[in-house]
Amino acid sequence: MFGGAPAGGGLFGGAPAAGGGLFGGAPAAGGFGAAPAAGGGLFGGAAPAAGGGLFGGAAPAAGGGLFGAPAPAAGGGLFGAPAAGGGMFGAPAAAASDPNAMEANFKQIGEEFAKVYYQTYDSNRAGLAQFYEAQSCFTFEGESVQGTQQITQKLQTLPFQQVQHAPSSCHGQPVPGSPDKVLLLVTGSMMVNGSQNVKFAEVFQLMKKPTGGWFILNNTFKVVQ
Repeated sequence: MFGGAPAGGGLFGGAPAAGGGLFGGAPAAGGFGAAPAAGGGLFGGAAPAAGGGLFGGAAPAAGGGLFGAPAPAAGGGLFGAPAAGGGMFGAPAAAASDPNAMEANFKQIGEEFAKVYYQTYDSNRAGLAQFYEAQSCFTFEGESVQGTQQITQKLQTLPFQQVQHAPSSCHGQPVPGSPDKVLLLVTGSMMVNGSQNVKFAEVFQLMKKPTGGWFILNNTFKVVQ
């Protein structure tokens, strides 16, 4: 579709492997490639040296937690650790977040972001690095990468030299309970190499930086056929 694609090739001319993506690349297995860390068993923690209770040690005469640890006079956690209104293990409970908190200016933030992002994309693709962080995730036609360097490299090696985006809609939403996030859907068309007109849809989840400003936490691009 983007010039001289061999028979059976991808949308941008690359011959896909069996079961490959629209652009000829076979989607990487395992999403972003992050392997789960090896975790310990349910009882992986070291047992305390002393203390009785449920597992046969001598429990203190006066009260105690589930495993024989002395409980304080006023309240305590499940294991006897002192806590004033604490959690199950006696640790102070975390303050509950407001489920209704959200970014009020989500519409303006989304529209301004889209304008600057696509202007940068069309004029200086390498400059898109400024919009991503190390934790950012990017999926392009089923192929996923993570991290600023990996995303920038993916964008710069897409099989077209020139591109001009023409967004036709930009719909934003706040994320309830997360006032530091904005969800954005952009649809439109893009002129590739001056001749190919391709429709697209792109989703962004923006996240506010601790120092102010916003970056792309999640980004998914899809050609609309």
